[in-house]
Amino acid sequence: MHVVLGRDRGVLRQLLSRGAAKAMPAYRLYSLDPAGKIETAEWIAADDDAQAMQLARETGGACELWDRGRLVGRFEQGQPRSP
Repeated sequence: MHVVLGRDRGVLRQLLSRGAAKAMPAYRLYSLDPAGKIETAEWIAADDDAQAMQLARETGGACELWDRGRLVGRFEQGQPRSP
């Protein structure tokens, strides 16, 4: 199960206050421009790192996936997607 929480921290804050997201780690997905700078950011929820990395790969673009202060993975533009 995965949930895209969107770009608004308020959405995550509301879910956490209700206990809805406590069972699932919340990851931050940063889309990167060609210079490697952050273009957009969004919260995603996934059961584990592997599922979060799969969701990040599905974007097809350059991005970084973070779990709080821990870099989970960095994906380059055009990197092959997992089946």
